Amino acid sequence: MPKIRATLLVFLLFCTFAFINIGVVSSSSYITLDPSDLQFNAAGEEITTRVVFSNIPDFYAFDIEINFDPDMAEVVSLEEGSAFEGKSSIDVSDYKKFNTDEGVVRIAKTLLGDDVLPSEGELAIITFRAKAKGSSSLNINPPDIVVLTDNGLDYFTKDPSGGIPGGKGGGGGGGNKGAPSIPPIKELEISPDDPEKIPGIEMLKDIAGHWAENNIQELVALGAISGYPDGTFKPDNNITRAEFATVLVKAFQLEPQSGKIFKDTAGHWAQETISTAASYGIVSGYSADTFGPDDLITREQMAVMVVKAAKLTPAAVELSFTDSAGISEWAREAMTTAVANGIINGYPDNTVRPQGSATRAEAVTVIVNALPEPV
Repeated sequence: MPKIRATLLVFLLFCTFAFINIGVVSSSSYITLDPSDLQFNAAGEEITTRVVFSNIPDFYAFDIEINFDPDMAEVVSLEEGSAFEGKSSIDVSDYKKFNTDEGVVRIAKTLLGDDVLPSEGELAIITFRAKAKGSSSLNINPPDIVVLTDNGLDYFTKDPSGGIPGGKGGGGGGGNKGAPSIPPIKELEISPDDPEKIPGIEMLKDIAGHWAENNIQELVALGAISGYPDGTFKPDNNITRAEFATVLVKAFQLEPQSGKIFKDTAGHWAQETISTAASYGIVSGYSADTFGPDDLITREQMAVMVVKAAKLTPAAVELSFTDSAGISEWAREAMTTAVANGIINGYPDNTVRPQGSATRAEAVTVIVNALPEPV
């Protein structure tokens, strides 16, 4: 099983289909050190510091970097804190580490399934040893936090002003009434010992045996889409234009850009991803002012978006589906190109149903088929 890339605090992470209102966590000091600085009386003296947290409900995962003076101290040990007792968790790649030469300690962990930490407790215990008599301050860079609410995962980072803006989350259908999203921060690699414990995949209880099972798992593993809070994926449910654009932006790992904001996407939960997709020329509206973000996406609309995202050369072939004449003229070239490249297939009755509403499973499959082959 290859390493699975999971982006913490990136623009729309684990899930894509809804945004949750988390609001602002009520403390600007939600990750602290005890003690917060090192006072050494002699070389060789050891001081243990506890990394503690408070006021973080539904605490699910984190990435914390702590800096110290490498001329004054070195790290002797880094141990898991008591908050993890009885919890199922994994370290994220090699990030449970310390670099004495650079004066850096970094810890990143995620829990598994629907387990969460208490709202306050101890994350880690770090023991420092003095290189000389003196002092060293300990500084925590703004940490990345992931919480697991009743509506799914949500991500946010510490605001310089002291608050924590609400981020993007998953689940099935609500509006984001919280603060604006945060641009990409960093990427982590999760390498669980048990592939079945990859966050997101183990919760999808309704895809076993489904024709799109492998494609769904692949796109979930990429962090482009996720299931619902009840552990289902609902592969045969339909998908909206906003949802498809969001998954497409995430799957192709497009950097956020400022693009067109339609009148009906201003303030919409997918405003930023639709704007990004528009800036790359992937989406356009029904008119200069209307995008229809909550309209169910049709198969021909899906073909147009995915062909543009994949930057495919137009194909000049004739489609032989019994309903090929029903393809809109503006979508004909894209549909032809998508079919010619094996991105979209017809149904057993030899129809392509261009005006039909796409399902979540179909959307996932189309995007997976369009992704470039790994190098």
